[in-house]
Amino acid sequence: MREFIANIALSNKKGLKNKIAEYAQSDFFTTDQIAHYQNNKLKNLIEHAYKNVPYYTSIFNKNGLTPKDIQTVQDLQKLPILEKKDIQNNNDALRAKNSNASYSRTTSGSTGKPLTIDFDAENKVVEMALVQRFNDQIGNTAKDTQLLLWGGHASTFKDKIKSFIKQKVYNYKLIDTYSLSNELLEELALKISKGKYPDLRGYTSAVYMLAKKMEEMGLSVNLNSISVSAEQLFDYYRSDIKLCLGNNLYDQYGCGETNSIAFECNRHVGLHHAFEHSILEVVDHQNNPSETGHIVITNLDNYAMPLIRYRNGDLATLNNAECTCGRNSQLIKKIEGRTYDFIKGLNGKIAHGGFFDDVLLESGFTKKYNIKEIRIIQTNVDELTIEYISDDQVTDESKNNVIAMYQKFLGEMKIVFKEVKKMKLTKAGKRKFIISYEEYQKLN
Repeated sequence: MREFIANIALSNKKGLKNKIAEYAQSDFFTTDQIAHYQNNKLKNLIEHAYKNVPYYTSIFNKNGLTPKDIQTVQDLQKLPILEKKDIQNNNDALRAKNSNASYSRTTSGSTGKPLTIDFDAENKVVEMALVQRFNDQIGNTAKDTQLLLWGGHASTFKDKIKSFIKQKVYNYKLIDTYSLSNELLEELALKISKGKYPDLRGYTSAVYMLAKKMEEMGLSVNLNSISVSAEQLFDYYRSDIKLCLGNNLYDQYGCGETNSIAFECNRHVGLHHAFEHSILEVVDHQNNPSETGHIVITNLDNYAMPLIRYRNGDLATLNNAECTCGRNSQLIKKIEGRTYDFIKGLNGKIAHGGFFDDVLLESGFTKKYNIKEIRIIQTNVDELTIEYISDDQVTDESKNNVIAMYQKFLGEMKIVFKEVKKMKLTKAGKRKFIISYEEYQKLN
């Protein structure tokens, strides 16, 4: 019955059913078809932005450009990259004069002042259709109740009623990540082991914590689907989640300014870029195309507040190999994290989250001591603090082994382990793995 109600609710969203059908076909477009599809949508967006968005009218005129100069994805490089500060300084000018905005989203402001982005109804339909396509591919339907581990509070009575209705209609159980106590994790682990929630979705770290709790309790299942998002999926996360929750683990990627950017397929060699919704660029520090670098996104569907060549603060590595699943969209090999999720060593070398993840995996540290959570904090230019939560006694030998591996790359920094009872969450309820010195200074 709930599956029927959920399907009715989805189909009532204007244009959603047609979009889902369209994207089922476009998923396997050839590279030529992908280029043609994107170029057409890009030309329409550029024409609209030039005529109706004061910021882009000014940018085009300043650079001696007209919409005819931007006919293909490659032509986008003629335009400057849109930075966060550009949005903050030109918020009103980025709104279309003929805007038909139906909702807005405010980013968490991890790098400073939060951004508020307006969206039109079409953008929402596109994002929902792409998520639905992903859910269909991984076998996550409304037939079974999904457990959702997500952030954000329903603070007012009205919000709580709306949340309750949505959970009933779309057949999911929402657990706020702020409330993930040891007792609640035990309760959820038992319910999952008994088949209560065959589908699981949530913040990567929250799903990892649940997997660790199941391991601690000697429980394991093979869930129908596990999908994670909003945080980096480290290799040691993936290993432990699969051990206790099953192999059907899928990553997805988006950001507050543009959701539904990329999704993992069943070959598990990376995330397929959803070319129908955005143009994806990866550029180096000189803004030249690169295999590894800064993510630059052009949202093709939001006409209320167009973001063209927007550097969203994330880093990625591309995979230019062909996927055996048959899809020809660009593969993202790995989301490397945020641009500020870096530690700078005494020797000048820069290490991102993936490096610290690799060391923990190679050393077997998290597995050996049943580490529930761990965080790397640069508390000074020459000092790292490794906070961790574990019920086991960690030996000095194991600590020194990890320290030596980190120092080999970063130089002779002072590295100390600190056992804690609880990790501080971000405002959005996420658990940060890396806190750079710059960010640490802001927080203290």
